[in-house]
Amino acid sequence: MRNAPRRVRDWTRAQRVEGGDGAVEGRDVADVRLQPSVTNPRGAPDSWQSLSGRLDRSLIGDQGAALALVAAYLRPAGTVEADESGRTLGILAVTAAEAIYLELGPGSFLIAPMWFKMDAFAEPRDGSAAIGPRFDYLAVAPAAAAICYPFLLKAFHAVVGTQAATPSPLAIVGATLILAVAFVVPFLALALACRPDADPGTRRLAYAGVATPTLYVFLGVVQTLIRSPVADELVWCVLWLAIAIWSQTARNPVAATRPTVERWRIVHGVTAAVLCLYVAFHLANHLFGLIGPDAHAAVMKIGRVVYRSGVGEPLLVAAMLFQIGTGLFLARHWSAAPQDFHRTFQVASGAYLSLYILGHMNSVFIYARSFLGIPTDWNFAIGAPTELIHDAWNIRLLPHYALGVFFVLSHLASGLRVVLIAHGVDRRAANRLWGAGVATSAVISAAIIAGMCGVRIS
Repeated sequence: MRNAPRRVRDWTRAQRVEGGDGAVEGRDVADVRLQPSVTNPRGAPDSWQSLSGRLDRSLIGDQGAALALVAAYLRPAGTVEADESGRTLGILAVTAAEAIYLELGPGSFLIAPMWFKMDAFAEPRDGSAAIGPRFDYLAVAPAAAAICYPFLLKAFHAVVGTQAATPSPLAIVGATLILAVAFVVPFLALALACRPDADPGTRRLAYAGVATPTLYVFLGVVQTLIRSPVADELVWCVLWLAIAIWSQTARNPVAATRPTVERWRIVHGVTAAVLCLYVAFHLANHLFGLIGPDAHAAVMKIGRVVYRSGVGEPLLVAAMLFQIGTGLFLARHWSAAPQDFHRTFQVASGAYLSLYILGHMNSVFIYARSFLGIPTDWNFAIGAPTELIHDAWNIRLLPHYALGVFFVLSHLASGLRVVLIAHGVDRRAANRLWGAGVATSAVISAAIIAGMCGVRIS
């Protein structure tokens, strides 16, 4: 027993050799070169010889408990696995023994073996390590919520019925709750995109989940264009299952360096500032829907002189496509690593807008003008004659439009926040301004949707 501390000391010295593999086989290790001793957080002498001397003179003594404390980590046959930092459990055990001694005195080792068996110093027994890492159910939650989305809309229509039916007050409350749950789907994905421990594939799946409402409309239009006999819901479920599997199986290598996006970010912002003129007019035009379709048509006729002209329309389309390309590029860059909430919101809203604009142009230029040959006026927007609420297909347009308005305005507010902070504005003031912008976006979105659903202020 008296020779055991020396053996422990020599073994522990060998473990501290830098670059070691963290395991010592059953052999003599006394000739391995020495390294700096364990740091004593309580201010005791840092010399390993001093520590081992105290172990020899005071701790071992007649009790022998400290040696048992250390030797318990030296099984079996002198082989010990290292932890992630490269320090072996044996070193930690010796340090623990010293800490007990300095805290409670030599007599404390009468109870050391009993204390050592407690979970705090016991060897980990994680059963999951033997069977592999546990499955992260939150990682696929955005896909699961997206799969449920079409069925929520079907449930809403089943409760509300057609225009000929008059729903009861209880049915109206139930339909409202169902629609509210449908609106939760993209915001649940946004919350999951904020997880700091998510890998890039999981994070990008969450960003895709934010775009669920506009993706479902896009899919429905494409299904109509190709005259698909397969139900939208079936294609939708298969699509999201494939995306979810890809997100969990795709490799996520850590790039040594990533291309800078500063120039693209600036160009993207400048183009967005120019497009704000069109966005402001377009949303104001839709607000006139609260007065009536005729007021909406009169304002739209004035604006189309510019944005439907032979020069204005191609420039507008080119600018939109540029925003989509640069926006998705920036989203891919920033989604590779965890971001703070404001950046995550900016990326998520930008991802929604990229897909929304792409789908909107497909609906206008291909579906309405080429496929159906109809004007893209107020009736086209609200899905006349059945309108938004009482049609099984058109109900998908309601969240699509509402979140489109909300995200375009709040995305601009996010960009303004970044510009203000970059120019020296206090971060808290910029955050308050951003919050006011988001709240205003929600109010304007609700007003436009109310007008499209038949609410009038005159």
